[in-house]
Amino acid sequence: MKRPLTAGRRAVANIEDPETAESLRDGIRVAQERMGVTPEAPAAAQGQGVRVNVSLDEALVDNVSDDATGFISARDIEGELPPLAVIRTQVSERPMTVVLDDTAAMSPQAQISQVREARLVVRVSESGQATPPPGDLFGDLESVSVGAISEDDAANVVINRVFE
Repeated sequence: MKRPLTAGRRAVANIEDPETAESLRDGIRVAQERMGVTPEAPAAAQGQGVRVNVSLDEALVDNVSDDATGFISARDIEGELPPLAVIRTQVSERPMTVVLDDTAAMSPQAQISQVREARLVVRVSESGQATPPPGDLFGDLESVSVGAISEDDAANVVINRVFE
């Protein structure tokens, strides 16, 4: 029963329309209450994260199929914690803008709201596996400020390298 709620929270991170996102959050809270789980604070109350624009370098377009999997993640600068936020996408959705916030956390012990700066990593995988094999494409951005999520401010990550 917990998986649909996790998927719902991750879905909220990809919704651009504030009314639709709030409606989905309300549905998650109702489901949590019915399951006897204490509802989490609304994402708007948490409010910390990063808006990310993702694009693919034109020189690498022929290196990837549209059905390849994309992973957009935020890591702590020191690299000591598990990923703070992760969203899985399809390459066919590019270019795209996503929000990495606590709704995309993999663990309550490692959330993007716990840091002031994060390293953004975007990877494209033909295999869909979390561990990158040689040939996967990636791009990253160091020291991105984590804060109130703004419609006007986004970090731009270009997928422009190949794992060796």
